[in-house]
Amino acid sequence: MMRLDLPQARPDRGLGDAGADAAAERGARMKRREFLASIGFGALVPAAALAQPVGTSAWTLFDRIKPSTSTMAYSRDGRLIATGTGGIIRIWIAQTGEQIQEIVYNETPAEDVDALAFHPDGRQLLGGGTGPKHRNLRLWEIETGQELRRYEGLGIGPLSIAYNADASRIVAGGNDNTVRVWDALTGRQIMAHGAKGPMHFACFLGDGSRVLAAGLDLFVRIYDAETGLPTRTLAPTGARYRCGALSPDGQLLALGGTRGAAYLFDLDSGAVLQRLVTGSGSVRALAFTPDGARLLTGDSGSDRSAVELWDVASGKRLWVQEQKISFGMGGVSTLALNPLGDSFAVSIFPEGVQIWPTPEAAQ
Repeated sequence: MMRLDLPQARPDRGLGDAGADAAAERGARMKRREFLASIGFGALVPAAALAQPVGTSAWTLFDRIKPSTSTMAYSRDGRLIATGTGGIIRIWIAQTGEQIQEIVYNETPAEDVDALAFHPDGRQLLGGGTGPKHRNLRLWEIETGQELRRYEGLGIGPLSIAYNADASRIVAGGNDNTVRVWDALTGRQIMAHGAKGPMHFACFLGDGSRVLAAGLDLFVRIYDAETGLPTRTLAPTGARYRCGALSPDGQLLALGGTRGAAYLFDLDSGAVLQRLVTGSGSVRALAFTPDGARLLTGDSGSDRSAVELWDVASGKRLWVQEQKISFGMGGVSTLALNPLGDSFAVSIFPEGVQIWPTPEAAQ
C-alpha cells in the first residue's frame, strides 16, 4: 500500500504582523487558484477523459483522522472528493490525494459532519451535521472556502442531502425525523414532513416534482416536493434503513438496512426485486455503478466488516473484501463510488479513507 505525504495541519500562531498574514493568505489563495486552473477545475468536459484507473491496489487518501470519516462525496466529474471527519470538511484531488481545501464546520469533535453533496457545477459544496448547535445546511465556495448561504429549519441536522437535476432545489433527510425541501437559490424552505424516525436517505425522483425518503421508521415514502404530502409507500421489508442510492436511470432504489441485507426496489411497482444478504449486522453505505448493473455495499457487524460488489439483475455476489473486527469496533463506516466507475473511496476505521479500484478496473 502506498502512503501519501499529505499537507500537515498548520500549528497555532500567535498574534503577529497582520500585514504579513494577509500577504501570506493572498499568496496561498493565488497558488490555489493556479493549481485548480491547472487541473481544469470546474470545466465541463467528458467524464471519460478525466482520469485513468487507480491501479491494482489500494492507497491511503487520508489516514490521520480519528475517529473515522462519517461521510464522503465525489464531484460529478470525478475529479474531487470531499470528506467529513468530526467537524472538519476536507476536499481532495481524487487521483492524487492532494488536499486543496479545509473547512471548519464546527470545532466540537462530537458534532460530526454527516452529509455532503457537490453542486453539479463542481465549484460549490453543500454540507451539514447532526450536532445540536448546528441546525442548518451550509453552502461553501470550494476555491476560497467562503460560506455562501445557509438553509435553515432543521431541528437537529441532516443525514442525507441531494440536489435535483437543475440544482434549483435541495432535499434533506433529517436526524430530526423530517424530510425537507429548500429553494437552492434563495434558501426558502418549500416543504417539510415529519416521520417516526431519523431519515437517513432522501433524493429527488424523475423531474424533481417528487422526493423519496427512508430511515429508521420502517417505511419508504414518496412525497410531493411542493406540498410535502405523501403520495406513495413502497413495499415494507421489516428493516430500518441507514443508507440508500438511486440507480442512474432512476428506475431502481437500493436501501441498506439494519438486518444484514441490502434491498433493491422497482420504483414503478414499488416491489422488492432483490434481498442481498451481506452477512454483517448493518449495511452502512452503498452505490450503483454508472451503468446501473452493479451495486457496491459496505457493511459492518460484531465480528466482520466487508465491501461487496453485487450483480443487480441476479442478486449474485461478484466480489468481496473482508476484514475481521472485534466487538463491533472498527470496519467500514461509509463509501462513495467515483462517477467514472473506475474506483471507490471507503472509510475503514482505524486505517482511514482509502481509494480502491473497482474489480473491473483492476483486471
